[in-house]
Amino acid sequence: MKQKRYWLRGGVIFLSIYALLQIISMLTELNNGSVAIIFYIINSPTWSVLSLFVNQNTYTALHSFFVIIPFSAVLYFIVGSILGWIYGKIKNRNKTADSA
Repeated sequence: MKQKRYWLRGGVIFLSIYALLQIISMLTELNNGSVAIIFYIINSPTWSVLSLFVNQNTYTALHSFFVIIPFSAVLYFIVGSILGWIYGKIKNRNKTADSA
């Protein structure tokens, strides 16, 4: 039986979507207000999560590209992996119910 790793597929899909959105926002000028808001929207979950673990003095350092982008990539991969794992559990449950 070939085991399908839905958690890995979900993580890679979400990571790919994040990377594509990040590349698009980096290729355009970030000085434009409408494009800067796109960058903020795709990275805002990371700011919310990281602000729970750091104090106010180090929070300003989190706005650096070198800190936010890797943490955002990991966060998107984790969310995609969780959703893929749930999808795999639901799909496998339906297969076992049909077999019985």
